[in-house]
Amino acid sequence: MKLIKGSLNSTKKVVTTDSKIRFGYMSQHYEEILDFDLTPVQFINKFSPHLSETEARKLLSQSNLNSRLHHQISLSGGEQTRVIFSYISLIKPNFMIFDEPTNNLDLYTIDTLAELINNLECG
Repeated sequence: MKLIKGSLNSTKKVVTTDSKIRFGYMSQHYEEILDFDLTPVQFINKFSPHLSETEARKLLSQSNLNSRLHHQISLSGGEQTRVIFSYISLIKPNFMIFDEPTNNLDLYTIDTLAELINNLECG
């Protein structure tokens, strides 16, 4: 998956992908994506500084992240999943890669993740 996504270089063969592909990547290792020193709003604004705080909070709420958590640093696995999905929805991917996305998630969060995937607007 990392070869396809371009985050790992091949030592034996050349891997090429179309330059028009915008990857959405949900890793089972949240530390590959999240910055645990940032609140969810700060994390979203790191990648989209043009968004107002209200717009960032709206995006997080669309991923079912409770508004009381928008300025909190310590989040559960399910809450971190929602923040990552908010980030993915910003880039409007046209190719999604999921690396065991349901690890450490309860049934409610798995259902929420399935709903978010179904509602994702891709490019």
